Amino acid sequence: MAGSELLESVREMLRQDGKSQGTTASYLSHLRLFLERFGESAPDIPDEDVRAYVEELADMGRSPSYASQARSALRFFYTRLAGRADPLDGVRTTRDAGRADRAFTREEISRLLDCTKQPLYRLAFMLMYSSGLRTNEVCALRRRNVDTEGMLIRVNDTAGRHLRTTMLPRSCLALLYECLAGRDDDQPYLFPGRGKTVCVTGRTLQRVFGHSLANAGLETQGRITLSWLRHSFAVHLLEDGTDRRLVQELMGIVSTSMMTPYVRLAAANRTLRVMSPLDRFYERG
Repeated sequence: MAGSELLESVREMLRQDGKSQGTTASYLSHLRLFLERFGESAPDIPDEDVRAYVEELADMGRSPSYASQARSALRFFYTRLAGRADPLDGVRTTRDAGRADRAFTREEISRLLDCTKQPLYRLAFMLMYSSGLRTNEVCALRRRNVDTEGMLIRVNDTAGRHLRTTMLPRSCLALLYECLAGRDDDQPYLFPGRGKTVCVTGRTLQRVFGHSLANAGLETQGRITLSWLRHSFAVHLLEDGTDRRLVQELMGIVSTSMMTPYVRLAAANRTLRVMSPLDRFYERG
């Protein structure tokens, strides 16, 4: 069913339920944006992709009320139109979603990458940590948007619209070339999918990520998600003294307030490593 037909079906269901014009307009507006992202496959995408979309709203600085309306629209879409269980059941409130309550240490990042044996997935995790990419952004990353001469990554949305430019670290080049050297396809995506999908899914990356966490001896009870790699990108840059406005720009964060958790984490970690001036005085003596 085409996107326009899906929206018309939702409109009719809302009319039958006696929803107000305001509610109808809100639901249709949110679903129109959602369908622009996922297209005709939207009714069948994995729950993880729906949850990632909602968490991304918070990460992009959308207000809690805006994200709450989007959640309501998506719940209606999946439970009523698609006839599925609520994919957002049990998901944290949008006010908390996507926020950084902790980041990996640098040693944990090293262990995690060492325990990711498949080169393509290791490259995906490296880019999320070293370039600040969201899960959906690394999934949809096209080969042509990786500039190995300028050492830049051009981040686009699924419709091909340019969102921002971030760094391509030289430490990723060898693995990038290795992964591309083994490709004999004309797939435009850097991380191709299997079967009917054109790019790897967030569900696949999260599954591999879980295996890597277990192999690295890190927590695997569901509290650590792929977003921790992106959180760690921000926190480690801030720890090293990078200007917060530059970090915000590299991450594509709209709201300045969304940087606050990263700044607090970085400040706490710096405090643990700073030597007291009195200790330094006696050390010199």
